[in-house]
Amino acid sequence: MSHRLATALLLLLVGTAGAEETVRVRAELVAVSSQGEDVDPPQLAVMRDEFRKLPARPALTSFRRLSEKRVVLTGQAPQTLPLPGGGEVRLALAQLKDDKALVSVEVPKLVTSMLELGKRGALYQQLTRNDRGQFVFLVLHPD
Repeated sequence: MSHRLATALLLLLVGTAGAEETVRVRAELVAVSSQGEDVDPPQLAVMRDEFRKLPARPALTSFRRLSEKRVVLTGQAPQTLPLPGGGEVRLALAQLKDDKALVSVEVPKLVTSMLELGKRGALYQQLTRNDRGQFVFLVLHPD
């Protein structure tokens, strides 16, 4: 075997051995409340319609996007998104199996959960609630 071929094979093996699983997601932070009927942007009407099916009291009727970010999740360092009023939400890939990603969601001292994300749809996770009855939800979409 030539020296060049052996070097190329070694580089190929090192490259694939170090490859880690990744998942691309679109993460939104959405303020949700029972005050008003705003839906901003209009794409959040899908979320509003899903929430109408829930037995929430009072009904949640106002949906306003606070931020949106496309992120690549790995099992290594988590991706962070700042929360309104301080703090952050941490997202990391816990497992990738059968076209489904198990995503770790953490707001230190408040929320720790695992969400299973497929190739379609969206997942909703409540993160915080303020004293005015407004909730902040994380919305995850496959990207």
